[in-house]
Amino acid sequence: PVEAEQTVTEATEPPVMLYDVPLDEELQLHIIETAETHGIDPAIILAICSSESNFRPYAVGDSGNSLGLMQVQPYWHSERMERLDCPNMLDPFQNVTVAVDYLAEMLGWYGGDMAKALTAYNRGHYEGTVTSYTMAVLNIAEELRGETYVLFR
Repeated sequence: PVEAEQTVTEATEPPVMLYDVPLDEELQLHIIETAETHGIDPAIILAICSSESNFRPYAVGDSGNSLGLMQVQPYWHSERMERLDCPNMLDPFQNVTVAVDYLAEMLGWYGGDMAKALTAYNRGHYEGTVTSYTMAVLNIAEELRGETYVLFR
């Protein structure tokens, strides 16, 4: 009997869409994975990074109370930081992990309404009015969605 030749094709991962922002590939991939794990559009997370720190991982604001890319306030998130094993809010990977977890919680509180969740993310709660901060984040996210490039793996 003659054996048929078999063609083995390597399984490849689908390409990943990265964004045209000043963050390296590894951090962007972490943002994308963390956001998607929580059911959040990664462009929203990047828009928050833009609004909160202008993509500066070591940004310190609010008289030292808000730290990192997404300006997490350890005072309010110490239990979350401990639960997620992310003690350093100046580490951009840990900062994103904590902040995305918080935004996901706010989305749960506000029935998936991103505008309300973003307002709460920025203010600590939603008081019935969507803020200019929220509108800016939503607009930046919309712009970012048009500015992606493909990373083939």
